[in-house]
Amino acid sequence: MSPTMRKILNPIMRWLLHTPLHFLISGWCMLITVRGRKSGRLYTTPVYYRRSGDRIRFLSGRTMKWVRNLEGGAPVSLRLRGRDLNGTASLIEAGPVLDDELRNFYPRMKPEQVAELVLVEVMV
Repeated sequence: MSPTMRKILNPIMRWLLHTPLHFLISGWCMLITVRGRKSGRLYTTPVYYRRSGDRIRFLSGRTMKWVRNLEGGAPVSLRLRGRDLNGTASLIEAGPVLDDELRNFYPRMKPEQVAELVLVEVMV
């Protein structure tokens, strides 16, 4: 998604996920809030997710500023299906796990696009 589209859609998604109408998108979209390690700033971003028990996974662009705060593991807050949850997020780098996840999320993704992504796993 282009940066311009993100600037337009992200505020709408954040708002919608905090309303009683969240059910329209909360089956596949959630909010993650991460605190910046240096700045202390809170980053709240909508992401498309997959859940399996206490494990939630999603893909993000490797160059996104907020993602860098998850390196080595970090506490996060989630807004998931109308509920607030806390968890610990970590990055899963390229390899078989990421390749399998990419096939599940985006079956037609090209190899050059894969290099730009990182898989994030949150344990709640």
